[in-house]
Amino acid sequence: MNDRVRLLFGDTLVPDIFISDHMPELEGLACKVYILALHLGQSESRLGVDTIASRLSEIPSAVQTALVQLETHQLVRLDQDGKGFVLRDIKEVELLKSYRPVTSRQPSEISESSPNFEERQSMVQAIAQTFFHDMMSPGWYSQVDQWFEDYKFAPEVVYSLFQECERRNRLGSRAYAKAVADSWYKNGVRTLGDLDRYWADFERERGIIGLVQKNLQRQQLTLPEEKMVRSWVEDLGYGEEMIQLAFTKATSATKPSLNYFDKILRNWSESEFRTPEDVKQSDSRRARKKEEMKRLESFLKRSNLTEQDIHTVKRWKEELGFTEEVIGHVMKISSVASTHPSISYFDRAMHNYYEKGLLTLDAIEEHEAARRKDREGRRQGRGQGGSRSGSASRKGSANFRERKYDDSYVESMYQNAWDALLDYAEGDGEQAMDPEAPETNVS
Repeated sequence: MNDRVRLLFGDTLVPDIFISDHMPELEGLACKVYILALHLGQSESRLGVDTIASRLSEIPSAVQTALVQLETHQLVRLDQDGKGFVLRDIKEVELLKSYRPVTSRQPSEISESSPNFEERQSMVQAIAQTFFHDMMSPGWYSQVDQWFEDYKFAPEVVYSLFQECERRNRLGSRAYAKAVADSWYKNGVRTLGDLDRYWADFERERGIIGLVQKNLQRQQLTLPEEKMVRSWVEDLGYGEEMIQLAFTKATSATKPSLNYFDKILRNWSESEFRTPEDVKQSDSRRARKKEEMKRLESFLKRSNLTEQDIHTVKRWKEELGFTEEVIGHVMKISSVASTHPSISYFDRAMHNYYEKGLLTLDAIEEHEAARRKDREGRRQGRGQGGSRSGSASRKGSANFRERKYDDSYVESMYQNAWDALLDYAEGDGEQAMDPEAPETNVS
């Protein structure tokens, strides 16, 4: 029989393992290359890339890409120069995957050491009948056995895995099934109860991803973005309520990115905000302190406080040792004597008391009471013929009237001013009062 006759009336055998295990996962050109290689391999042991490309009317680079895919499936072995290849014995490869050395134990001993051995076998048979019509390939049997032994999957979990592959129309891909099994194993799935928990968490995360897409007006998130959103749930422990609240806070940003909301949620987590009520209370405190700061700045006739002002305020407590109550009191009483009180003015008053050893509220009040008594005595003396001129006295009185000092206003002004000022000093400025603001104030 000449080559022409053999070509017309011969047969090329294709291994069933290729059809059942590999062909569903291979691209079309890779399948064509493998079948042609089987045909040419009957007369040639080593095959050339150029020959295959010429017979299939393909460019050599496309054939080389297909051969790399075939090599990944252990169907061929490429030469080092990439210009030729040989076919591998696919049955031998599969046999080496499935073969296990015979142990010295008897089958009965193996059965006794695996109490659920019969249950596993029954489940494997059910999988073969339900999903493969009793034609499950040897590769699947080996894979299922690995999931039982290495991943400690319960039989019901393995059955559910095949259900998932069927639902996704991916029963023909062992690689896909393995990826699903790996994901389940990494997420702690062992039993059917674990799987129910996994699906509940999965659906919850999918719902939150949908919520994020809706708020961002996006059709789809990228994989890194989905990972970021899942971290809000898995790492920070936040649900839909807190995540939706974060989106409602972005009133100042023109077009906020996902990183913007990630920063808000992580700042909330660091501040231990677990519920919307926690955020609401923080907003109220922050709004109150902002108002107090504005009133203080208005009273000082300042548009803002400098970094030097902040350091000055911190020294009153840290270096001079005054309590908050004492500082508030000194700010109140010292403001009476100045038409335009300032931070530096208060600083001089603080140091004056400090140098006199007046560090407590009682000591300061006692000192001021003595000063008032002394002034009253001097005024009475001047009324009985003191040397101070009437014009000077009237000038001082005029200055006092010009000050238009309102005790209730100052009392209100300094009641909470120290708290706001200290918070501002001990934090990071506006960021300290806006823990959810990534870059700008979002409240």
